[in-house]
Amino acid sequence: MDPYDILNVSGEASDAEIKKAFRKLAAKHHPDKGGDEEKFKQINEAYSTIGTAQKRQEHEASQHFGGGGHHNDPFKDFGFGDIFGNLFGGRPQPRQQPKEQTDEDVMFNLKISLAHVKKGATQEITFNRNKKCFTCHGTGGENKKTCNACNGQGVQIRRQGPMIQQTTCQACRAMGFTFDNMCNTCAGMGLIKVKESIAVTIKSE
Repeated sequence: MDPYDILNVSGEASDAEIKKAFRKLAAKHHPDKGGDEEKFKQINEAYSTIGTAQKRQEHEASQHFGGGGHHNDPFKDFGFGDIFGNLFGGRPQPRQQPKEQTDEDVMFNLKISLAHVKKGATQEITFNRNKKCFTCHGTGGENKKTCNACNGQGVQIRRQGPMIQQTTCQACRAMGFTFDNMCNTCAGMGLIKVKESIAVTIKSE
């Protein structure tokens, strides 16, 4: 469910407005006051998704790239896995910035019946691919620089006794760099998901 709908706020709401709506709903549905525990969890999850401008930007990016909520990482939509984990050694590596997909990079399976093959048919195929952001022309933003929080590694290391925990750098979202003015359209990725369609013609012999 959309976090804006859960908190009953608009997409243009400010941090203060969202926080006010969250507190009001949280107080109303708190389990200790007889409220619905599941509803209370939804309210907290919604606020954790859009409670700040940065979180809203990440959420919008995940939606723009085809995600379904704040658990969806926009980087994953470009084919990157989750790099959270516990490490016992090795040098952490930042994620590589995704690249624009050319026609040769786009592949798909076409399912068609033998009857259509014999008599010939035209089938429309719809697909998504990465293309340069039309707003920043693929740069991701202005004044790109190494992330100070992780020193360009894209991850932050924390030691807990003998264990070393590696987590995604929240400042740069694992990319290893930041911008003075990040592009809002592509959230600094330099790419956007574009939906395209093409008509494929199967000719009979």
